[in-house]
Parts: sequence; C-alpha cells; structure tokens
Amino acid sequence: MESICCACGAPVSGRWVVERLVNRITLTQKTLEIRIAPGRLLEILWEEDNPRTFEPALWDNELTLTFTVPAHLKRAGMETRLLIEGADGSARKSPDRSLLRLLSQAHRFHDMVMHSRGRTMAELAVEAGVGGSYFTRILRLSFLAPEVVKTILRDRHPLELTAKKLAGDTRLPIAWEEQRARLGIA
Repeated sequence: MESICCACGAPVSGRWVVERLVNRITLTQKTLEIRIAPGRLLEILWEEDNPRTFEPALWDNELTLTFTVPAHLKRAGMETRLLIEGADGSARKSPDRSLLRLLSQAHRFHDMVMHSRGRTMAELAVEAGVGGSYFTRILRLSFLAPEVVKTILRDRHPLELTAKKLAGDTRLPIAWEEQRARLGIA
C-alpha cells in the first residue's frame, strides 16, 4: 500500500506509517485492542524535514491511546476468520448469500407445491433436481416466522446462524416465538 506524503508529495509506505503509529494490537477473547501513539503523528507527517530513526523502546514513555473493538475469531470451514463488529453490532459487511439463496429456494419449492396439480413430493423433488429429503427439509423453511425472515434479509441475524445450520435443523419448532428463540432472533 503506497500513499503520498501530504508535506512533500513523496510516496510513503502504509507499512511505514503503521509501524510508527501503532504500538501493539492485541486480540482477546471478545475484543481487538489497538494501541497507538498520537504524538508520533507529527513525526510521520514531518519526517522529511526532521529525519529520525524509529526507536520502539521509546514507547514506554509515550502517551498511548487504546481503541477497543468488539471482535472474535470464528472457525469457518477450513479457515479461521477475525470478525470485527460494526457500530450496529453486526460483524458482516454484506448479506450472507447462502442464507438468502436458501430462503429463495424454500419459497420456490413452496410455489411448486402450491401449483403441483396433484404431483407427489417425490415428483416435485425430481423436477427441482434435488432429493426428496432435501426438498422437504428446505420446503419447511418457507414457513419461518416473518420476523425471522426479515432479520435474515436485513442481515441482522446471529453470526452462528448459517445456511448449513438452518437447513440441517430438522426439529425447528412450528410456533413462531419458539423459532425466534431457537434461532437466537429476538
């Protein structure tokens, strides 16, 4: 990452700026803590006029600010992701497309059943190109509580609620209040 120095117009490495401004980044179980030294900002801006060597040992005597952000590590398949929550408590920047696809598929299956003209579930599953068990599991999701669907569409659902978890939950309650409680949607 290259930027332009505001003082002289020379290229400045983003890493160079971070090395001088950030003292320490600590990941705890529930937070990400970033310690910076605001006094070093002037040094960064005026480096060309007053070149100094970077001495991390001076950090102990400098005033530091600590920014604490809610965050946690989450296992996602074969990888581990650092999820940083935003101001609204959501760690996602974009909707969970797999959940949206699942809801869309559930309503497509529901439309197929409503317009089946007497065909069996097995025939509808073949028409949809899926197995009978999968067809009925996904079909049940077309009966989710409206609040659950709105929460998923607005991307406000708990991070733990994934398409795999929702599709695999074969004992999802019929009562809407119980669905919301089970899925962690208030």
